[in-house]
Amino acid sequence: MRLSDLDTGIRMHAIPISSLLETLSHHPMSLSLTLTSDMNPTKPRIKRVSKRTVPRGAVSRWRFLGGTVAAIALISQFWIVFKLAGSSTDINTTPGSSISINDSSALTATSGELFSGAKIRTFEGITDNDYILELDVINRNPASGNDSGPRGNIFPFEKEVKDPGYCNQWAVVTTINEPSESILRFANMPKWCLVIVGDNKTPNNSYEALAARDNVVYLSYSYQKDHLDNAFVKKMPFDSFARKNIGFLFAIQFGAKVIFDFDDDNLLTTLEDGLTVPPPFLWKEEDANAVVMDGSMFIRFPVADENAASSASDTLAFNPYPHMGPSQTTSWPRGFPIDKLQQNLNQSPAALNVGDIPYASVGVIQSVCDDDPDNDAIFRMAKSSSTAFTFERNPQSMSLLIPHDGYAPYNAQATTHLYSSFWGLYLPISVPGRVTDTWRSYITQRIMKDVGLHVVYTPPIVRRDRSSHNYLADFQGESDGHFKTSKLLQFLEQWESSDATLPERIYSLWISLYEHDYIELADVLAVKEWIITLSDIGYKFPTPSQSKSERISGSSAARVQPSLNGQPYRAKPYYNVNHEEKTYAEMDQHDEEGWTKWVSTVDINKRPTQDAVVKLIMMTMDEWPLLQSWTLVRVLCRYQPSSPPLLLLSLTLSLLLLFSILIYKVSW
Repeated sequence: MRLSDLDTGIRMHAIPISSLLETLSHHPMSLSLTLTSDMNPTKPRIKRVSKRTVPRGAVSRWRFLGGTVAAIALISQFWIVFKLAGSSTDINTTPGSSISINDSSALTATSGELFSGAKIRTFEGITDNDYILELDVINRNPASGNDSGPRGNIFPFEKEVKDPGYCNQWAVVTTINEPSESILRFANMPKWCLVIVGDNKTPNNSYEALAARDNVVYLSYSYQKDHLDNAFVKKMPFDSFARKNIGFLFAIQFGAKVIFDFDDDNLLTTLEDGLTVPPPFLWKEEDANAVVMDGSMFIRFPVADENAASSASDTLAFNPYPHMGPSQTTSWPRGFPIDKLQQNLNQSPAALNVGDIPYASVGVIQSVCDDDPDNDAIFRMAKSSSTAFTFERNPQSMSLLIPHDGYAPYNAQATTHLYSSFWGLYLPISVPGRVTDTWRSYITQRIMKDVGLHVVYTPPIVRRDRSSHNYLADFQGESDGHFKTSKLLQFLEQWESSDATLPERIYSLWISLYEHDYIELADVLAVKEWIITLSDIGYKFPTPSQSKSERISGSSAARVQPSLNGQPYRAKPYYNVNHEEKTYAEMDQHDEEGWTKWVSTVDINKRPTQDAVVKLIMMTMDEWPLLQSWTLVRVLCRYQPSSPPLLLLSLTLSLLLLFSILIYKVSW
């Protein structure tokens, strides 16, 4: 093609050829012109071919320059990010740890510095010689043979307290208010004694009538100040929830085998009659010297999920609420680590075994609470219906065993402590009041693992009549719990001790908690005096396991029991009306004699329709291995006038069946 033809085509687009030549002179390239059959010869198409004629050396220089500039920019960006983020030396990089959005030691430009849980100090309150002497004092334990018995009465008391045979069960409360309905119900509780710990704001005159009762003791502010010369008591501050520690020691000195730790706004609930208030626990051991009750309690306990993908730190915190039939589907108890809520809000309540656990393996029993449960301020501020909150409570409701490899918070508002865990009643004094009881629970659970004790949650036996609170102020009081609890659980789970006795281990743990900035020195010194005082009043400490393998092997105290429809062998007979169609609440006499009269006139045929569950055991000591799996027979019947013959026939047939099975097993 001639250049003139090219000029003709270009001019059709009003581009002077001189301009084109000038452009080509500045950007050398080769051109090829093509014509297709469907193109007009007068409209040539210009095709650009990317063929540079720049020398290779120039390209290399440009590439080197560009790469250098990019590297400098990248390094500068990293330096800017580092300066904005702050020092990175605080990030936890210990073996086995990982950095995540929940890592409380990480820092960012828009977040504050969070708690790391690292060791920040060393306990230097005493010299080595003094430390050895203290351990010798701490181990003055009658149970170990190092001591002949109690060293005296730390509570000089003129009033004659009920004899130890009567006061096996004590309730302990501290208050600055007048006697509440909750306190009055315990004062009227048969076979229970009550100690009320006053403070400098408590109206003493309001408690004169109560204090006159045989089963009630009131420790006034003036009595504590003027008559208690014990070193531990002197360390307990006034205007503090921790004054309750004094009540615990009083109950232990005067024969407690069971202690119910409660608050003055938690009312024990009544039975269906609206009047009868059942006790939180019933000590049934006839041996006056026994400190552990025989028998067992029925429980549900979670089935281990072998396919769970959660990390170890996520599974440490266990949320019991989803398993207790809550009316609020997304709920958690106060003290639960809020950074673990996403993994624990909707635990499946279906994966539960039914069984029992010996009372000897139970340390603390926590009751959930109806109406206004013990939730934290975040829950209450986030939910408008936070006070309209109940849990499942019916004859089929069962207690829940907290997994031995987990931690669940329990409070100081409705908890039953059995003798073997009395050492763990101590409420710390150097942490906020809305943290002291839940942190007590976590610290105690760590030591419980060394002595084979467990925590059990029960259906509600209390309802709360809570006074108005400022939720924002509550949130501020809970801040240590929100920011430090996850680290606390990790610390507790990793902590180990080779100390031979339980008092030594308790003391060592509290020293470590001080060194890692969870508590202050005042608690270390108070715990030392707490242990010494327990020994002085004759408390017998349990014996700890001597290795981690022993602790793990002793963690499975729960035993699976035969069950039907999620219920073990048992029935809870209860009655509605007597032959006069009257409930107990409608009777004129409401005392023990009145109850006896009413029960004697109850018509069994008026009892609600339910399942009768019968357990039959036939054995001698030699036959026990053959009958280790308990036999369960469930008889369905309606309690109508015509049903007794059918019930008798069913039971007879069941006995024959059991006898046949027994013969078969023995012959085999």
